[in-house]
Amino acid sequence: AWPVVNILAELDSAESLGLLMNNIQPAASKRIGEVSAALRGFESKPALDAMLLAVVDTEVSLAWRDLLLERLLRVEGPEVEACLIELIGSADFTQQIMAIEVVGKRRLKQAEEQLKAQLRTDQQPVLRAAIIALAQFVPDTEAWRKTLGNLAKDKRSAARLGAAVALAELRTPEALELLYGLVSDDDHAVRIVAVQEAGNLRRKDVIPLLIDRLPKEHGRIRDHVATVLRLVTGEDFGTGGRWNAWWADQGENFVIPEYDVALAAENSRRSVDRSGGTEASFYGLNIVSKRVCFIMDTSGSMEAPAPMEPGGTVSGGETMSTRIEVAKAQLSRALTGLADEMLFNMIFFSGGASAWKKKLTEMDNSTRAASLKHVARQGAGGGTAVYDALALAFEDDRIDTIYLLTDGAPSAGTIVDPDRIALAIQRINSTRMVQINCISIGSRSPLLRRLAADSGGTYREVL
Repeated sequence: AWPVVNILAELDSAESLGLLMNNIQPAASKRIGEVSAALRGFESKPALDAMLLAVVDTEVSLAWRDLLLERLLRVEGPEVEACLIELIGSADFTQQIMAIEVVGKRRLKQAEEQLKAQLRTDQQPVLRAAIIALAQFVPDTEAWRKTLGNLAKDKRSAARLGAAVALAELRTPEALELLYGLVSDDDHAVRIVAVQEAGNLRRKDVIPLLIDRLPKEHGRIRDHVATVLRLVTGEDFGTGGRWNAWWADQGENFVIPEYDVALAAENSRRSVDRSGGTEASFYGLNIVSKRVCFIMDTSGSMEAPAPMEPGGTVSGGETMSTRIEVAKAQLSRALTGLADEMLFNMIFFSGGASAWKKKLTEMDNSTRAASLKHVARQGAGGGTAVYDALALAFEDDRIDTIYLLTDGAPSAGTIVDPDRIALAIQRINSTRMVQINCISIGSRSPLLRRLAADSGGTYREVL
């Protein structure tokens, strides 16, 4: 059927859509992008009506229902809105999130009760999305204020995370007091979001709040607080106590600069290394976090020739090696540089993914030696299951930073299509706030660039 995909789209009928759906398996073919592009050619009412029926039909494959929903999200109208509202209660996690996000953006007030029903869900990303969607159109009433107050104190971290965004949207004195309280939340993901939302307010009372929080954080989150402070004030006093002295001297008369001015000042400092923390690095990316996971590609293509980078070593002093040997040398250097008591783990992937330990492990002389031996034993072979490796890392809820290295496009695993990998990880990470730093070996990778951008990480190419 592949040769006639575009012809079927040009026919633009319910019948041609049915032929397409009955004769192509997009997930199995790894050509989801082609099907998605073809579906944009279906614009007639009969074809769109057929999509509306199929997208809620559990007899239709999940891959097709996701594709049809993506197409329908480009369409306005009461029928589509009714479908989106129905999908808020879908058993499929991906469809739920897609529907909730679009309902919020379109401010479909008729979906309020369905969204509020999701406030009781155990699905963390769904809960967060529902709160944020409601915040985009629910009016400021006593009932809504009470709901947000309860969510800000909810034992579920996703509830508090969503509440931080909604409270910043509400901006009443009571809402801001609750938001400021979340800056000190026990969950690091909630703190990250609360700090960001507080900074986005660009209010003077946020500055001493963040200055007070700075010495209580460490690693990546301390850097996040300092970054937000710089973007609010346009000033830079590192991550130490100089902020207190500056605020005591200047605070009373300080005027917050325009965001563009503060951003320009921040951009001019980007070349300066402000990482602090340990001296360890991985492919030149400084390791700031104390809860880090390294994910390394061991697929067959990692046997391709590659030059050693400065600081790398190969037996015999050779200047050329293979990608996997270079990566192993870089990872070994990083592990050697990690400070004692840091928490770390390693995941290696090819056609599947396996973790060195079940969860983050504390670094000491014994674990350092054992981890270096494990790295040395790694060989190359098989496909490239990028999604499976990332999903495995997310099973450990203590990880807050990932370093992902791969040399190729996904070719194996649960999800292969790059766009769907990025979307799935973005939604999983919506309640985790894990920073994903990506190193692409041998080629440019739009997927890795997007994973890094979506999570606030750094993308590096080693060509």
